[in-house]
Amino acid sequence: MKKLLLLSALALGAFAANAASPGDYYKVMVDGKELSNGDTIYCTHYQDNTDVTYDGVEEHFNFGYTYEVVIVYPNTSGSTLNLYSALGCTDRPTLEDFKANQFTYIDDTYYTAYGGPNACYSATLGAAGSCVLNAPGVEQVIEVAAGNDSFNWQFHCPTIDPTSVVKYTFTTAACTEKDASTKIAGTEFVVNVVFGPSMEAINNAGLSVEGVEMDEDVAPVYFNLNGTQVQNPSKGIYVVKRGSKVTKEVIR
Repeated sequence: MKKLLLLSALALGAFAANAASPGDYYKVMVDGKELSNGDTIYCTHYQDNTDVTYDGVEEHFNFGYTYEVVIVYPNTSGSTLNLYSALGCTDRPTLEDFKANQFTYIDDTYYTAYGGPNACYSATLGAAGSCVLNAPGVEQVIEVAAGNDSFNWQFHCPTIDPTSVVKYTFTTAACTEKDASTKIAGTEFVVNVVFGPSMEAINNAGLSVEGVEMDEDVAPVYFNLNGTQVQNPSKGIYVVKRGSKVTKEVIR
């Protein structure tokens, strides 16, 4: 019996050693820094798009305010990578709200693509045409060429209210084929993205790393990656302590 248990333990150990992980196929980078699975990016800078042209038309339009984050997914697999990607949102205005507020309403197609948080990549990144993930449940599998270390998803959050706080998650995984049903177990990677006008507003909204409970009434303490406390954090990756909870967070 002892010999059988020992063999079982060895078999399980070998299985664990051979199990796939995201790093076998791709990395996840922001501003040249590699993220860990489950990390949260905080973006506190928005662009005023309340007076812009649209598709070269001379007339000016009001598209509200837009936050943007770019996340790079270098292909580390050594061959073509089939990268599954899906977006999950916690906040999206209704079509009626979209039309009634300060956005210039063009047509329902514009609302579908840009009425809430979305992600896209362009043909300049090696893809044929462009792709938009614009609602929860929408998913894509993108072919990323071998050696491509610059493929990235561009995350946008247009809003009628720049003081609001919005959170969504972005999930990626490697696939054996260009088909979402062929995802490889163990290769899923989740990034949380939070947009807001300031870290104070984000903290007041109670948005933190998924699965980590924020201590009530405890101010966050920020440290750089060298362990030095930072009083007024700007853009970068920080270790953040809230009471007994410690997380790694990205401020854009």
